[in-house]
Amino acid sequence: MENFLGDISRSVQLSDDINRLLEVRTNPHSGRGVITKIDCSENQLVFLEEPLVLGPSNDPTSEFCCVLCYKILGTTTYNQCESCSLPICSEKCLNQSSGIWHLRMECPLLAKSRSSISAQVLLSTRSWLAPVRALILKLIDKPKWGQLLQLEHHLNERRNCAILQRQQALVWFAIQQLAVVETTQEEIRQVCGIFDSNAFRFGVSREIRALYTLVSLINHDCRPSTRVIFDTQFKARLSARRTIRSGEELTITYVSPLLNTRERREKLQRSKHFTCTCTRCEDPTEFGTHFSSLRCPKCIKGHLVDNDLPSCDNCSFKTTKEKVQCLMTALSLKQEKALRKSDSTSLENILGIYLKALSDNHSLVIDLKQKLLSNLNRENKLQTWKRRLQLNQEVINLLDRIDGSNSRQMGFLQYQRQCFFVIRLAHMQRLKTTCQNGVQESDEYERTDWLIGELEKSLSLATKLLKHDINCPEELKRHQVK
Repeated sequence: MENFLGDISRSVQLSDDINRLLEVRTNPHSGRGVITKIDCSENQLVFLEEPLVLGPSNDPTSEFCCVLCYKILGTTTYNQCESCSLPICSEKCLNQSSGIWHLRMECPLLAKSRSSISAQVLLSTRSWLAPVRALILKLIDKPKWGQLLQLEHHLNERRNCAILQRQQALVWFAIQQLAVVETTQEEIRQVCGIFDSNAFRFGVSREIRALYTLVSLINHDCRPSTRVIFDTQFKARLSARRTIRSGEELTITYVSPLLNTRERREKLQRSKHFTCTCTRCEDPTEFGTHFSSLRCPKCIKGHLVDNDLPSCDNCSFKTTKEKVQCLMTALSLKQEKALRKSDSTSLENILGIYLKALSDNHSLVIDLKQKLLSNLNRENKLQTWKRRLQLNQEVINLLDRIDGSNSRQMGFLQYQRQCFFVIRLAHMQRLKTTCQNGVQESDEYERTDWLIGELEKSLSLATKLLKHDINCPEELKRHQVK
C-alpha cells in the first residue's frame, strides 16, 4: 500500500511526504482505510486532493450544466465548444485550467466524432460524460486509470440493479457514437459501479460528481473524525473535526446525521453494501437524544427505546414492535396530509400531535420542524422571526449532540441563524429603537447588544466551517475579505 500512496501523491497536496503522514491498511471488517501517522489538531487541514475524474452529475434532480465550470445552463439556448460540440457556458471557460485540459486531452478525441453525435447525446451529457472521461484515462493517463480500477465497484451486489443497468446502457449508447476509446460492456459496467460506489456529488443542485483516489478510501462513521468539503476548484479538503491521534483511522460520513439509525443503516446497506456498527448506531438512544424513541403513553416522562421489545426507560410500560410500527404509519399519513396543504398553520398543528406521541428530538419531529422553518422563511413575515430562530436553534442543539459542532451542516445552520438576527436588527433600526435603552432590557430578544453578539458568534462559526466550501454564501465570502 505504500507504493499505492506514492502513486497518488501528485494529486494530493500535503505539507510533507504523504507516506510519512498517512498509510492505507486493510481489516476484515471495513476493508481498506486511511490511517494517520501523526497527531492532527481540531480544524487542521489533513490534505487537499484534486479530483481523479470530474464530470456532470447523473442525479435526476441536477440541472443541465457547462461541462467545464458546471454553471447551470438552459436546455434550449447554450454555447458549444466549436471543436467537439459539448455544452459550455462561454469561451472564457476554455481559458481556465479545466478548459485547457479539455482542449488538449478530451476535445481532440471527441471532435473526431462530432458529425455523428446526435442532439440527444449532447443533451444527456450528465448521463455519460463522467464515465467516458474515466475511460479516456486509459489512453492519456495510465497511472490514473490504474488508481481508478483499485476503487470498489460492488458489481456482485449490484448485478441486478436496474439503475446501474440503465447507466451502463446510456454510456454504451454514447460510446457507440463517440468512438473515443475501445471498451467493452463489462468494463463500462465496472466504471459505472465505481462511480456509484465512490463518487461525491456537490454543487448548487448536486450538478457535479467526482472521484477522488484517497478520499474515496476513507471509511464511514456516523460521528466521523474528519469532514470533507469541496472548494471552488473542485478540490476535496479533508479537515479534522476533533483531535486525532497517531495510529487512528480517519473517517467521514456517507449519510446525513439527521437520519435516524434505521434510516442510516438502510441507506448505507442499499448504496454501500455494509451494516454500520459505529458507536451511534449501537446506542439505541443515539447519545441520549432519543432520536428514534416514542414518548411513553403511560408516564409521559419516559421514552420507548427503539429495539425488539420497546419498553419505557422510566416506568414498567412495555409494548410490541408491531404496535409501534402501526403508530408510526398513522403519524406518517398525518404528515403527508399536512404537507399537501403546505401552510405553516397545518404544520404547526401536526407538530403538536407529533410531540404528544414522539420524543422532542424524534427524527420525524426534527424533519417537520425543518419543513416548518422552510415554510416560514418562504413567507418571510417579520412577526415570525422569533419562531424561526427558535426552530433553527432546536435543530442546532440536536445536531450538536448527535454530530458535534464542527460539521458542514452546522455551518449552514449557523449562517441561517445569523440571518434572523440581521432581519431583527434591520427592523429595529427602521423603528429607530437601536439606542441602548430604547427597548425593554427584560427580553433579551429585544436587546441590541445581545442580538449583535449572537449575530457575530453565528457569523464567525459559519465562516470558519464554510469559508472554503463551493456553496459558501456570498455574505460569508465578503465577511472573510473584511
